[in-house]
Amino acid sequence: MNSSYRSYRHLLKKRYFEPYDNPEIARANIPLKMEKEDWDYLVNLWIDEGWQFEQTGQEIDRLRLWELTHTRANGQACNEETQEKLDLLKELSSQVNEGTLEMNEHEVMVEVFGPERHGRVRGYGAGVTPTQLWGPRSFIFSDLQTKLQCAEKNMKTLK
Repeated sequence: MNSSYRSYRHLLKKRYFEPYDNPEIARANIPLKMEKEDWDYLVNLWIDEGWQFEQTGQEIDRLRLWELTHTRANGQACNEETQEKLDLLKELSSQVNEGTLEMNEHEVMVEVFGPERHGRVRGYGAGVTPTQLWGPRSFIFSDLQTKLQCAEKNMKTLK
Protein backbone atom coordinates (compact mmCIF):
# COMPACT_ATOMS: atom_id res chain seq x y z
CA MET A 1 0.00 0.00 0.00
CA ASN A 2 2.84 2.37 0.83
CA SER A 3 4.36 1.88 -2.61
CA SER A 4 1.01 2.49 -4.33
CA TYR A 5 0.41 5.65 -2.31
CA ARG A 6 3.88 6.99 -3.04
CA SER A 7 3.42 6.26 -6.75
CA TYR A 8 0.08 8.06 -6.70
CA ARG A 9 1.60 11.11 -4.96
CA HIS A 10 4.49 11.11 -7.43
CA LEU A 11 2.04 11.05 -10.33
CA LEU A 12 0.06 13.94 -8.82
CA LYS A 13 3.21 15.97 -8.35
CA LYS A 14 4.42 15.38 -11.91
CA ARG A 15 1.07 16.13 -13.56
CA TYR A 16 -0.50 18.80 -11.38
CA PHE A 17 2.27 20.53 -9.41
CA GLU A 18 5.53 20.64 -11.38
CA PRO A 19 4.13 22.14 -14.62
CA TYR A 20 3.46 25.39 -12.73
CA ASP A 21 6.20 27.84 -11.74
CA ASN A 22 4.10 29.23 -8.92
CA PRO A 23 2.80 26.93 -6.14
CA GLU A 24 -0.29 29.11 -5.71
CA ILE A 25 -1.29 28.49 -9.33
CA ALA A 26 -0.78 24.75 -8.78
CA ARG A 27 -2.84 24.98 -5.58
CA ALA A 28 -5.72 26.51 -7.55
CA ASN A 29 -5.73 23.64 -10.07
CA ILE A 30 -7.03 20.80 -7.91
CA PRO A 31 -6.95 17.36 -9.58
CA LEU A 32 -10.30 15.70 -10.27
CA LYS A 33 -11.77 13.59 -7.46
CA MET A 34 -9.49 15.20 -4.86
CA GLU A 35 -10.58 17.20 -1.86
CA LYS A 36 -9.21 20.73 -1.55
CA GLU A 37 -7.80 20.04 1.94
CA ASP A 38 -5.88 16.99 0.65
CA TRP A 39 -4.47 18.93 -2.29
CA ASP A 40 -3.46 21.84 -0.04
CA TYR A 41 -1.67 19.37 2.24
CA LEU A 42 0.34 17.95 -0.68
CA VAL A 43 1.21 21.37 -2.11
CA ASN A 44 2.37 22.52 1.34
CA LEU A 45 4.44 19.35 1.65
CA TRP A 46 6.11 19.83 -1.72
CA ILE A 47 7.03 23.47 -1.07
CA ASP A 48 8.36 22.81 2.44
CA GLU A 49 12.15 23.20 2.31
CA GLY A 50 12.75 20.74 5.13
CA TRP A 51 10.87 18.03 3.24
CA GLN A 52 12.68 18.62 -0.06
CA PHE A 53 16.26 17.82 1.09
CA GLU A 54 17.38 20.61 -1.27
CA GLN A 55 18.08 23.44 1.11
CA THR A 56 21.09 24.56 -0.93
CA GLY A 57 19.19 24.59 -4.20
CA GLN A 58 21.35 21.76 -5.56
CA GLU A 59 20.44 18.14 -6.03
CA ILE A 60 21.64 15.87 -3.29
CA ASP A 61 23.89 12.93 -4.16
CA ARG A 62 23.33 9.34 -3.04
CA LEU A 63 26.04 9.41 -0.41
CA ARG A 64 24.69 12.54 1.28
CA LEU A 65 21.12 11.23 1.04
CA TRP A 66 22.15 8.00 2.77
CA GLU A 67 23.92 9.99 5.47
CA LEU A 68 20.92 12.27 6.08
CA THR A 69 18.44 9.42 6.23
CA HIS A 70 20.52 7.20 8.53
CA THR A 71 21.63 9.64 11.21
CA ARG A 72 19.99 11.34 14.13
CA ALA A 73 19.93 15.10 14.65
CA ASN A 74 23.24 14.89 16.56
CA GLY A 75 24.96 13.31 13.53
CA GLN A 76 25.27 9.85 15.08
CA ALA A 77 23.85 6.73 13.47
CA CYS A 78 21.11 4.74 15.14
CA ASN A 79 23.29 1.65 15.71
CA GLU A 80 26.89 0.50 15.61
CA GLU A 81 26.75 -1.22 12.20
CA THR A 82 25.24 1.85 10.56
CA GLN A 83 27.88 4.05 12.22
CA GLU A 84 30.65 1.85 10.77
CA LYS A 85 29.14 2.17 7.27
CA LEU A 86 28.77 5.91 7.73
CA ASP A 87 32.39 6.29 8.82
CA LEU A 88 33.59 4.26 5.83
CA LEU A 89 31.41 6.33 3.47
CA LYS A 90 32.85 9.56 4.85
CA GLU A 91 36.41 8.23 4.62
CA LEU A 92 36.05 7.09 1.01
CA SER A 93 34.26 10.31 0.03
CA SER A 94 37.02 12.45 1.48
CA GLN A 95 39.65 10.40 -0.37
CA VAL A 96 37.72 10.85 -3.63
CA ASN A 97 37.38 14.61 -3.00
CA GLU A 98 41.10 14.91 -2.25
CA GLY A 99 41.96 13.03 -5.43
CA THR A 100 43.78 10.18 -3.69
CA LEU A 101 41.11 7.69 -4.75
CA GLU A 102 39.46 7.40 -8.15
CA MET A 103 35.90 6.17 -7.66
CA ASN A 104 32.52 7.45 -8.66
CA GLU A 105 29.49 7.65 -6.37
CA HIS A 106 28.22 4.22 -7.44
CA GLU A 107 31.57 2.53 -6.82
CA VAL A 108 31.78 4.02 -3.33
CA MET A 109 28.30 2.65 -2.52
CA VAL A 110 29.28 -0.79 -3.84
CA GLU A 111 32.52 -0.72 -1.85
CA VAL A 112 30.67 0.03 1.39
CA PHE A 113 27.46 -1.97 0.94
CA GLY A 114 28.27 -4.60 -1.67
CA PRO A 115 26.75 -4.97 -5.13
CA GLU A 116 23.30 -3.62 -5.89
CA ARG A 117 20.44 -6.03 -6.27
CA HIS A 118 19.01 -6.20 -9.77
CA GLY A 119 16.40 -3.52 -10.43
CA ARG A 120 17.07 -1.63 -7.17
CA VAL A 121 18.95 1.53 -6.26
CA ARG A 122 20.23 1.55 -2.71
CA GLY A 123 19.44 4.64 -0.70
CA TYR A 124 16.37 5.84 -2.60
CA GLY A 125 13.68 3.76 -0.90
CA ALA A 126 11.30 1.12 -2.15
CA GLY A 127 10.21 1.21 -5.75
CA VAL A 128 12.96 3.39 -7.24
CA THR A 129 14.66 1.67 -10.15
CA PRO A 130 17.85 2.45 -12.08
CA THR A 131 15.75 3.24 -15.15
CA GLN A 132 13.79 5.90 -13.27
CA LEU A 133 16.97 7.61 -12.10
CA TRP A 134 19.33 7.25 -15.03
CA GLY A 135 17.19 6.33 -18.03
CA PRO A 136 16.71 3.10 -19.98
CA ARG A 137 20.41 2.35 -20.10
CA SER A 138 22.02 3.61 -16.97
CA PHE A 139 25.43 5.26 -16.91
CA ILE A 140 26.50 2.69 -14.33
CA PHE A 141 26.30 -0.13 -16.85
CA SER A 142 28.15 1.81 -19.52
CA ASP A 143 30.71 3.00 -16.95
CA LEU A 144 31.37 -0.60 -15.89
CA GLN A 145 31.63 -1.67 -19.53
CA THR A 146 34.24 1.02 -20.17
CA LYS A 147 36.25 0.02 -17.11
CA LEU A 148 36.12 -3.64 -18.14
CA GLN A 149 37.42 -2.78 -21.61
CA CYS A 150 40.24 -0.69 -20.12
CA ALA A 151 41.17 -3.51 -17.74
CA GLU A 152 41.23 -6.00 -20.63
CA LYS A 153 43.52 -3.68 -22.63
CA ASN A 154 45.81 -3.28 -19.62
CA MET A 155 45.99 -7.06 -19.18
CA LYS A 156 46.90 -7.50 -22.87
CA THR A 157 49.58 -4.82 -22.50
CA LEU A 158 51.01 -6.51 -19.41
CA LYS A 159 51.13 -9.90 -21.16
